[in-house]
Amino acid sequence: MRRPFDAGTHHPCIFAQLARLTSEQGFSVFDLLTAIAIIAILATIALPNMTQEMAKYRLNGAARQIAGELMAARMKAVAQSRNVKVSFPGDNVYEICSEPCEDEPKIINIRDSYKDITMSANSNIEFNAKGLASDFGTINVSNSKGTTKSITVAITGRVKIE
Repeated sequence: MRRPFDAGTHHPCIFAQLARLTSEQGFSVFDLLTAIAIIAILATIALPNMTQEMAKYRLNGAARQIAGELMAARMKAVAQSRNVKVSFPGDNVYEICSEPCEDEPKIINIRDSYKDITMSANSNIEFNAKGLASDFGTINVSNSKGTTKSITVAITGRVKIE
């Protein structure tokens, strides 16, 4: 007795048709439109979270930049055995100069690198030749979403982001 799916029982034309059907490759227009629609829906869901995260990343980057500049000023004071002053003449701007300020001070506007960041400080900070700060200082950095980070400088010269 012959089995119904035995290769010897079918006409060769059927195998040619099956081979032709399985060898077709590619996607239909419907498949492509479905994939694009799914990607668009996922992007719509993810976009608000990404903008919020970007604001947080910019705030962290600005705080790290300011803290890094303060630590570099402290190291410069120790290396050159003279005072280095970090002053905050206005919002979003700080200056670094070695005492006596004969050279041009290094002036940094934080908004040049971080557009939506604002910065304010409660006092100027001066590091002496031993790396100690003249006064306790706090620099507040905020983003457009209202999130704030504080950079504190202890009298010992330690710089910390909180």
